[in-house]
Amino acid sequence: MVLKTLPKALNLCASFHNVDCAPKGGVLKPYIVSTFWVKVKILRELMQEKLLDLSPIFSAFEKGFAEDRPEEVKRRNNSFRIFHGRGKCFENLDWINIDYHASLILITMYNSSSIALDESLIEYVGKEVSDWVLSNQGKLGVESLLLQRRDLFGAPVTALIGGVPERSFAVRDNLKFGLSFGQQNVGYFLDIEPARVWLAERCKDKKLLNLFSYTCAFSVVASGAGASSIVNIDMSKKSLQRGRENYAMSELSTAGVTFMSHDIFKSWGKLKKFGPYDIVVIDPPSFQKGSFIASKDYEKVIRRMESLVAEGGCFLACLNSPEVRLADFQGMIDANAQGFSFEEKLQPLESFPEKEDGRELKMLVYRKG
Repeated sequence: MVLKTLPKALNLCASFHNVDCAPKGGVLKPYIVSTFWVKVKILRELMQEKLLDLSPIFSAFEKGFAEDRPEEVKRRNNSFRIFHGRGKCFENLDWINIDYHASLILITMYNSSSIALDESLIEYVGKEVSDWVLSNQGKLGVESLLLQRRDLFGAPVTALIGGVPERSFAVRDNLKFGLSFGQQNVGYFLDIEPARVWLAERCKDKKLLNLFSYTCAFSVVASGAGASSIVNIDMSKKSLQRGRENYAMSELSTAGVTFMSHDIFKSWGKLKKFGPYDIVVIDPPSFQKGSFIASKDYEKVIRRMESLVAEGGCFLACLNSPEVRLADFQGMIDANAQGFSFEEKLQPLESFPEKEDGRELKMLVYRKG
């Protein structure tokens, strides 16, 4: 059932539970919902009526922290996606994702196409998850449960358990990546892990160009795997500085690593002088006003691969835009990557299920020659 009518249902239930109500525009609306506990009781009854089913979230928690959980999650306490609702595989839960990072759990809430994010609903979900985390502290070992509201301006982060840490990080084996809760993206993308695995297996003694490097996570992984030289390029000096901090946090040398703040669309010459490259990683934002719009700019980048990639080298093209289907993305690359042939499509992680094929994160490899 679509939950656009949840606030109306909440008002109706409130009237049945003797909460003070008054007519407004011919519709009953509570002056004030008397206590949080009345709202919790009402929402629990809505759950029992199958208007909202949180059981997939708690099943994901149980699976994510089970003793027999997947090895890629278990090893060295790696960061991972606990619950992925944005793929629309769980009814009325397309507005919530939940991630684990070392000593914290992060709930991220978004705008939804299936449900109106009433504040009572948000309070309720936060409390239910908080109760589960508190009752399972022994196996979780987390100090903080955080809530980020991506549906609100500025994407504010608040603490439901503990506090918002001044210093925190994502973990990938022996590598660490700083997290920041003062912006929309915290600094480390879990869904792109198959591309990091692919890169680590191929980059030893290779020259890497990391386009749209953001906080340089690809580069940190490549340095840890033995890449001979790396060029990071991003328009944001702040993001590149965080990349340097990620190197320091992971105890890696930046010898042979270049950090370049530059608008590639103004000049490609600076990149060419460090090339040609054995591997080029292209992982841009799908839409960033004033710098990159995938629908019109991605093909410009692809056309430059011929002059940047060494003979026999390859590029990895990534795009996380559900609006652009896989077939269309691959067709665009095929039309613009002269001298390259398609090599493989990297498969998304099982922890990021998508209801509709083609809307998932795209990760395509093309080889020159």
